[in-house]
Amino acid sequence: MELGFSWVYGDAKYANQVSGYCGDSARWNERHLRVPKFRPDRLILLDEAIECGDIIGLEGSGSWNISYDPTTSWVCFGDISSHKDDVAVLFAMGCGAILQANQLKALWVKPIFQ
Repeated sequence: MELGFSWVYGDAKYANQVSGYCGDSARWNERHLRVPKFRPDRLILLDEAIECGDIIGLEGSGSWNISYDPTTSWVCFGDISSHKDDVAVLFAMGCGAILQANQLKALWVKPIFQ
């Protein structure tokens, strides 16, 4: 799984896309998901080595749990559990991130199939 970044204001690097999330179909788990209450915001990368337009791989994402809910079309990559200190950010249309202690805990996507 990868995140793409661009500059919007100053030197801040904002995530603007998610890609590479098909994964092995054997790892997909169908279940009812409690979709987090995302707040529209920016997902900022704090790595000075990343340049505008870079796409970075998310370390360890190849072993993340993948859960999907066919009734809502939401897919969660990572930890589906909810904690009071989690921060849920909707950083692009149909793309949300769950952060815990400023670390990425899960990515949520709602793909549109046409």
